[in-house]
Amino acid sequence: MGKFVNRRDFLKFLGGGVVGTTLSPLPWKLLDDAAIWTQNWSWLPRLPRGEISVHYTHCTLCPAGCGLRVRCVGDEAFGLSGVRGHPISCGHLCPLGLAGHHLRYHPARLTSPQMRAGKGGPAALSRNEAVTQIAAWLAEARATGGEGAVAVLDARPGRELSLLYRRFLAALGCGAYLVGPSQEASTTVLGEMLTEPYGPLGIDLEGVQTLLSFGAPVLDGWGAPGRIAHLIPGAMTRAPGGVFQSRDHHPLLIQIETRPSRTALRADQWLRIKPGTEAALALSLGHVIVAERLYSEQFIAEKAIDFSADGGPSYRRLISHFTPERTAVITGLPPDMIRETARRFAEDRPAIAIPGVDPGGGSLGYEEELAIWGLNLLVGNLGQKGGFLPRALEPAARQSDRPGGIEGLPLAPCRDVSQVPDRSIHLLIVDGPGSGCALPWAVVERKLAVGARVVNLSPFRAGSALRADLILPAPASMERLEDVPAPFDSPVSSLGLSVPILPAPAGTMEPAELVFRLAGMIGMSSPLAVKASALEGSHLNGILRRRVEAIQWVGRGELFRSATGERVAVRNLLLPGQLWDGLTKGDCWVDQQGVVPPVPRFRFLGNSGEGYRRLLAIGSGRLSPAGGDKAYPLVLMPFGWRAAVGDGPLPPVMAKLYRESDLRAPARCAAINTETGRALGVKDGAEVTVETSSGSLTVKIQFNAAVMPGVIHIAAGPSNDAFGDADPSVGGDVLEICCLDGSHPWRAVRAKVQEA
Repeated sequence: MGKFVNRRDFLKFLGGGVVGTTLSPLPWKLLDDAAIWTQNWSWLPRLPRGEISVHYTHCTLCPAGCGLRVRCVGDEAFGLSGVRGHPISCGHLCPLGLAGHHLRYHPARLTSPQMRAGKGGPAALSRNEAVTQIAAWLAEARATGGEGAVAVLDARPGRELSLLYRRFLAALGCGAYLVGPSQEASTTVLGEMLTEPYGPLGIDLEGVQTLLSFGAPVLDGWGAPGRIAHLIPGAMTRAPGGVFQSRDHHPLLIQIETRPSRTALRADQWLRIKPGTEAALALSLGHVIVAERLYSEQFIAEKAIDFSADGGPSYRRLISHFTPERTAVITGLPPDMIRETARRFAEDRPAIAIPGVDPGGGSLGYEEELAIWGLNLLVGNLGQKGGFLPRALEPAARQSDRPGGIEGLPLAPCRDVSQVPDRSIHLLIVDGPGSGCALPWAVVERKLAVGARVVNLSPFRAGSALRADLILPAPASMERLEDVPAPFDSPVSSLGLSVPILPAPAGTMEPAELVFRLAGMIGMSSPLAVKASALEGSHLNGILRRRVEAIQWVGRGELFRSATGERVAVRNLLLPGQLWDGLTKGDCWVDQQGVVPPVPRFRFLGNSGEGYRRLLAIGSGRLSPAGGDKAYPLVLMPFGWRAAVGDGPLPPVMAKLYRESDLRAPARCAAINTETGRALGVKDGAEVTVETSSGSLTVKIQFNAAVMPGVIHIAAGPSNDAFGDADPSVGGDVLEICCLDGSHPWRAVRAKVQEA
């Protein structure tokens, strides 16, 4: 590998590299860091001497599933980059993906099971001892006989492992499969509006002309980051004066959001609305579109069931209450701006409205999503090019290819964790990290019965793992075989594999192995109770291979070769196992766009019959009274970024950037309008206490003129344990004081500020 670089060579290299930039403090900071690092070489992993190899795989640090090019020396990875031309990630990686190989050496990394042991700290267990203990807790919870007594909280639903969890829970008879906030969850409300299943849905972003975003972080970690960067490069600048600006090739981005986020500041137009008034604005836009007849009356007459009704609840009757003049008072937007936005959305088609999910602030409420999806149905962008397209389902494995019948077992239904009855869970198994969205522990804790046990399957002692009674560490990214399905925004199905490039520590256990062992230990009468050898060593290997063979047998779609960038039609793969061999080498299968089925009939107000009442009640704003509350005069709005919230730790290099730069707001820094801060008698940079009815948090105030008066924004991460601090309990979590009733939404709550 050439001459060994010693400390003097390293410092000479850095020192010479900064000639000509002496006026900038950055080179001197880097030089200082280099001096510190080179005095502590023992802290850093040493690469062995040897031949450099290149491997291809897929990232599993978040649901985007970007293609990875990994450079290794022996069993050590030293460089990650995107795969050029990749059909999902378009050759890009986010900062978390670029530094993902550093997580192998994170201070919070676990290499053996740990069990809570009172004040003395966690006690180490062997793998067998940990599984035996979990089986005992499972038997106790199962004996209660209560519905949902055993639950699995899945951070990344949609994987083959997710299906295995659901089969296991269904076979238990008392199991509940739970998910938290995610970008894909916003389509759940749409499913309640349609009379027939339609989906899963993706977005034809390449054909969109107008993108109306209700708080979605479109330019900051939404969907596959490479695809967004490829589609909206011109969104780095904002139109002069905040007016609309036409685009030749890229969608017009209109951001509806209270916070001055990166997306809001770089969008073509930013509509800064009052907190909690998204539903009122969506209904008012619908009012203008209907009043000016900017919709297809024939389409609505054929498909909409409750558009009009004689004297009864109807969409037309509902939106009649939300004139632009009335809504202007509620939202703070001028009536003419509401009218112009509605006209642009209805006329500059294809256009889509996206109900946003903030990684830290969570999803919008049911009412907001109902109103926003109503806009999409009103302009008819469902099942259309440039709109929301249903993905063709992956070819299913033939019945004859299902030895043991595992794939044919029934599935436990998928439920949002906030919908579970309080105090109903006796054993909770948490699969994480990797969701990309934060879930306040207060939401989970309300669902746990007295004396409930929590097991966490995380490679790291961070996030919710700190709350667990037992941590059974799973292999980390690039240490296990795992399928990578299509991200939520993809209009076509795809499948990649994350292959084990790096060796996993001996004390870790694959979650699938745990499921099969538990099934056998509790005497479950099910095909799940099989020996490990029956599934070819890796417990998901056999299931995944049969799934891939089914795709090749049908001959649909293309195989993208990561090493060469070639695309090969699956029907041209003549040898058995060719598709599987390609995927295990880091290639990616991409389906073709099938025939779009007709849009089913729908109800604007939902199929439950409660939509009219709930939308009318929330129309004046979720945080009524609109004039504020004397006890809590401010509105607290938490927020976050996909790489910095949730259970996942930050790679050390990212942690350093967070703490030593102003590129991202730190978790204990509160942004508030300058005049609002002065009116409250606090000073810029001072420490204050932010209090809600759920608790308080000490933060540092930062004045920002772009923040709406009466609002305070606090980042939901990264937490101390994400940085790898020795004492991760130090600090506080803003989400813990935002969950007033342990349910969604928690993105805007009443608060007050006083000096610390």
